[in-house]
Amino acid sequence: MASYAVITSVWGDYWERFGEGFIKNVQGLSPQPDEVIVGSSVPIDLPEGFTNVISDVMMWDSFNDAVKASSAKWVWPVGVDDRFCVGAFDGLPVDCDVVSVTGVRSDNGGLFQADADGYSWMLNNPNNPMSGSIVMQRHVWDSCLWRRVIWPDWVQWLEINKLGFNVKFDRVDRFTFVRHDGAHSARPSSSGQQQCDDMRKILRASNVVPGVEFPPQILK
Repeated sequence: MASYAVITSVWGDYWERFGEGFIKNVQGLSPQPDEVIVGSSVPIDLPEGFTNVISDVMMWDSFNDAVKASSAKWVWPVGVDDRFCVGAFDGLPVDCDVVSVTGVRSDNGGLFQADADGYSWMLNNPNNPMSGSIVMQRHVWDSCLWRRVIWPDWVQWLEINKLGFNVKFDRVDRFTFVRHDGAHSARPSSSGQQQCDDMRKILRASNVVPGVEFPPQILK
């Protein structure tokens, strides 16, 4: 039977700006997730049914530690500034390891979703074809932790691709990717691009040990 955990993390002023809206949004979901886990560097007040996990290293370890604290079969990592549709969990595919989830952008109303064809040659693609969100079985996250890189979600998708997990591309609109001033995500970064370029080269040549470090350890 499917069970789901919503995983998020806050740092800087994000909880003050978006925390109340996140709580109300999650509480309005139908069906409800089985767990909601919020990572942070300092304790935050959460309502009953929400769990706070404290991590020293933001944001990478915060997401990893939140998943570690979960007992659900599936985890959905999200930004605390994004918003679910009411029926976000209704009818999610379960005959796979990973679900690529579709949303819409708040700034232009356009679809925010992955390119399945681009994913098929992702290890040779200098661009990230995996827009949208992701829901995965817990064992996938354990094999592909968020590494301490600028764009850990991109690097995680590269590792998922390398390991050959079964990915389904769900085209139902399930969330809103909220754009706003000061957003942590989607900032240009030459260092982030270089890290992803290096990871692609490493994965084309080698298998790697699961972990948070970058560059990764090579599996002997």
